[in-house]
Amino acid sequence: MGTFTNFITQGFKFFSNEKLNKNPSIIFFFNISTNDFLLLEAKKKNIPSISLVNANNNSCLIDYPIFLNSFYFYNVYFFSRLVFKLILRLL
Repeated sequence: MGTFTNFITQGFKFFSNEKLNKNPSIIFFFNISTNDFLLLEAKKKNIPSISLVNANNNSCLIDYPIFLNSFYFYNVYFFSRLVFKLILRLL
């Protein structure tokens, strides 16, 4: 499964091929239990990753883990809003 290596560009007409062929500079995960293959591929491609991590998740593949109870909806909402505000401020 190459999510970053086998990138299909036909459906993306708004971006140039140069932007689509580059790797992302960082990846933010909200749920690592369903995205473990993405973590493995990001680690192979040396892409730093940030993730919300529960106590029962394995955080050895994540470069910058944020430990919290992600089963509680307000925690996920708070951090997602914080990240999106930061991204909008940087743009």
